[in-house]
Amino acid sequence: MRISTDAALRLPDRLSRLLTRIPSEMGCKRRGSIAGVGLAIFQRQPSGNGRPFSPKTGRQFAPFFSMRVRRAGDCARAVHSAGSFQPGRGGKSIAFFNMNRKQLEHIVRASGSISGCHEVVIIGSQALLGSCPDAPPELLISMEADLYPAEDPGKAGLIDGCIGELSPFHETFGYYAHGVGPETAVLPSGWKSRLIRVESENTGGTIGLCLSPVDLAISKLLAGRPKDIAFVRQMARIGVVTEKSIRELLGELAMNNARDVSDRLRSALSGQLPA
Repeated sequence: MRISTDAALRLPDRLSRLLTRIPSEMGCKRRGSIAGVGLAIFQRQPSGNGRPFSPKTGRQFAPFFSMRVRRAGDCARAVHSAGSFQPGRGGKSIAFFNMNRKQLEHIVRASGSISGCHEVVIIGSQALLGSCPDAPPELLISMEADLYPAEDPGKAGLIDGCIGELSPFHETFGYYAHGVGPETAVLPSGWKSRLIRVESENTGGTIGLCLSPVDLAISKLLAGRPKDIAFVRQMARIGVVTEKSIRELLGELAMNNARDVSDRLRSALSGQLPA
């Protein structure tokens, strides 16, 4: 079924309204149960918890989930090479690509609809899209947006279950939300005052609150994985952050965290990866 890009941009609200009914109507509380809805529709297989879905449910959801966006638009299901797919449930392949600003706004809108919250906080690498909508692809290689509802972080699990990895949303659009907790990222004490608002017609009244580049860089340095150090190096290379801007915030960190940031920043700027 071929639909326009405009129709695709309206699709997430329908998805969100449908999926928010799943936990109460079908008793699905885990990601496996909710994400299993897509396969129940297409293949009439049981859900992740082993319970079958009724034909009535299949008919209700099938017209929506059978849609596939074919145009190369903001929320389109793009055509990729074989190297651009990852395996999904039942042998399905899911396309992946660098996320852009409108796709992040799409996730913000769907997350707000699912959680019933007005604001969602984005703390992963895709938070860079808040301040740098045209960031280079090497900084946007993830298909996921790490986030949680600002008013009720506990609903991050609901978002993860409805539009998370391997969900029908992911299989349809190629990107997804990763519901996390506020404790996932260690941040300077004043990070909230530097949040970048993402709000547009495309967010449908929900506001995305993205970490500022310098707070994102510090959280990456504290995570300390080789890929995080490399990410900060790329940020510094293109001028998104500077050594000075990072060091100016060391006073907002606990002493041991400030020491780790300083040491890992030195590694990032020297081109050396931590052991």
